[in-house]
Amino acid sequence: MSQSTSPTMDRLSLLLTSHLSQLPHALVPEFFQSSPASATTGHKRRSDTAWLDGLRGVAALMVVLQHEQAMVYMGHAFCYHWPEQTSPASWPILRLAFSGGSFAVVVFFVISGYVVPRRLLRLLQEHRQAEFIEALNSAVIRRHGRLLMPAMLSALLILLFYWITGIDPNWSGGFANNFFAELWGWVKDCFQVLNYFTAFASYYNRVTWTIIIELKGSMMVFGWLFAIHSLRAQWRILLTLGLSVALVLFSSYAFYAAFFIGMMMSEIDLLHDSGEIDKIWLPWDPLSKYLRTRRLARTIVLHTTLLVALLLASFPVLKWDLPPEVAVARCSSWPSFLFNMTPPQYWDKGATSGIRDFWYFWAAWLLAISIKELRWAKELFESSFPQYLGRHSFSLYLTHLVVGSTFSRTILILCGFGYHGGAKAKWPFNKFPVGAWSGLFPAIWGPVGWQPGVVLDLALSLPLMFWVAEIGTKVFDRPSVRMSAWMWEKWKSMR
Repeated sequence: MSQSTSPTMDRLSLLLTSHLSQLPHALVPEFFQSSPASATTGHKRRSDTAWLDGLRGVAALMVVLQHEQAMVYMGHAFCYHWPEQTSPASWPILRLAFSGGSFAVVVFFVISGYVVPRRLLRLLQEHRQAEFIEALNSAVIRRHGRLLMPAMLSALLILLFYWITGIDPNWSGGFANNFFAELWGWVKDCFQVLNYFTAFASYYNRVTWTIIIELKGSMMVFGWLFAIHSLRAQWRILLTLGLSVALVLFSSYAFYAAFFIGMMMSEIDLLHDSGEIDKIWLPWDPLSKYLRTRRLARTIVLHTTLLVALLLASFPVLKWDLPPEVAVARCSSWPSFLFNMTPPQYWDKGATSGIRDFWYFWAAWLLAISIKELRWAKELFESSFPQYLGRHSFSLYLTHLVVGSTFSRTILILCGFGYHGGAKAKWPFNKFPVGAWSGLFPAIWGPVGWQPGVVLDLALSLPLMFWVAEIGTKVFDRPSVRMSAWMWEKWKSMR
């Protein structure tokens, strides 16, 4: 007599069958699919935050480019015109394509501050207080799953990839004694990711340090919104602006100030969209009204703002082996008064990176303002390629190092960057002949960062990174949205 399966087993079987049937489709790049995601939405009206999706995608690409360049040369971020720093890759603005990843991270935080609380702000402006509390509760629960599940799963998949292939891993210390010890290390790693009270990056995927800041920043925004949700919009905006500036000027937490400034921008834009902005007073109203009626002046101001943002985003790093005053004096290609204007607490964090955090905040804020207001810039980020990058930005950010530490490393060895290979390297990198392709793609010809070998590496590695990112989007990014919704439903069921 046959036994009927339980409903739970039926659901699991159906879910497994559904996922397995989608596997071939998941492995096919969007470019080769008959109906890519962009085509299905091409005739729909773009959302009012589509430009931010594109900006997020370009920012993710900047992180990728910085890490690829770091495999060849770590000094692009230093001041131009050091004795060894004469490559055009270190010129202001142009350097963003070579070392702009650190700035791009702050752009991520401004975008999150703009997008994450947007629905909550809309509910407040519509005076739907009860729905706001419910939505805030939901956001607090779902945000954890949305951020942490991809971070944890990407680390697990990276671990599995290296163990299955036997390739020399890109984490320090190499493999554990056995697979189960490695798996236990990953479990402990996941618990560390949940620790609010320390800075942490996954042992298996070092870029996850920003995910922890994303989570902390999101929770700060939610807590702040709850504190001010009963206030009028005018006071919410002014107090949020005050909090942002205070965090930047009187602490060294410019990263978290970026979330709040993004939230303030979002609230102002929602008021503009609803026509309510004219009913409140803000200190910059006279300037806004003046520029609104003078098109030429507005165009000049906005383009100047964009230029200033890009220049500040190019803020250089000082040499760590020199006293600060000597390093500033030798950085003759950069205005010294900007170093002098940097609050002392950022110097305490370190001249190599701390002082940049202060200026990156202002650069990211000004960049977001100028792109939003300049029609050509906004349309640029709403175009196909930035939107493609935006769809896969989270996965691209989490997975690109795997391709870089395996495929890109191999290309660089073949082009003559011998320190990535040779007899001292581990398998399989000790098997590749150093400089086998250097006749056509040398490592020594041309300015640093522009060598033919580097250009070839980018031309071959980026398409592979994009394809791996597409797979990651389908495997752990989109499922995290569904998992977060499931977590919220389970949370509500305990009421």
